[in-house]
Amino acid sequence: MNAGVPIADDAYIAGTSSTHIENHYRHIEDEMMIRGATRNNNQSIEGRFQPD
Repeated sequence: MNAGVPIADDAYIAGTSSTHIENHYRHIEDEMMIRGATRNNNQSIEGRFQPD
């Protein structure tokens, strides 16, 4: 998914459906987005994120 290959192509190569791949691997992409969004930030006492 990170290589930029369409999910439909991955599913075809793997012999499964794109729905199956999204259901099983989408959480990994979500976790990566959260890590990237909070990588260089500190959380304040109020719960807000502030740049380093």
